[in-house]
Amino acid sequence: MVTGGSAGIGLATAKALYTEGVNVVIAARNQEKLEKAVADIQSLPTPGAKVISVSTDLTQAESIDRVVSTTLAQFGQIDILINNAGSARAGSFLELDDDAFLDAWNLKLLGYIRLVRAVVPYQKNRRDGRIINIIGGAGRTPRPSFLPGGTTNAALLNFTQGGRIMSIRLVYSQ
Repeated sequence: MVTGGSAGIGLATAKALYTEGVNVVIAARNQEKLEKAVADIQSLPTPGAKVISVSTDLTQAESIDRVVSTTLAQFGQIDILINNAGSARAGSFLELDDDAFLDAWNLKLLGYIRLVRAVVPYQKNRRDGRIINIIGGAGRTPRPSFLPGGTTNAALLNFTQGGRIMSIRLVYSQ
C-alpha cells in the first residue's frame, strides 16, 4: 500500500514494487490522477502483479478504514505500508494562519499515525510486515518559509523512531 501513490515519490515507489512482482494499492485524493497512475503502472512489464487504486482523503478517519479494508479484501494482507501522502503550504510564518499548520498535521502526521495504527494489528498477527514513512528533510533542517511542513516532518521523525523502538520490543516480547 502506497499513499500519495498517484505522483512523485509515491508513484515511483509503486512502479518499482510492481515491476518486482508486488501487488500494489495506491491511495490518493485525486481520482483522475489515480486512474492515470494505474494506467501508467500497468504499462510496465511485470511478473503477474496487480495494481488497484483507492481514492481517499487521509485527513478523514473513515478513509483510513476504507483503504485498509479494500486492500485486505483484494489481496488478503498488507505486507508493506509506505506512508508518503501529503504536502504542506510554504510561506512566511507571519502570513500563514493556523490552518496551514493544522492541514499539514492532519494530513501527514495524523494520516501516517492512523494508517500505522490500522495496519499494525494485521502485520502483528502475521508476525511479518514493513512500514516505511517517507519524511522530508525539513524535519531535520528547518526552513523559515516551510514551518508547517518542517514541524510536521520533525514530529514524524519522532513518531517513526518511537515506533521503531516499540516494534523491536514487540518482536522480542513474543
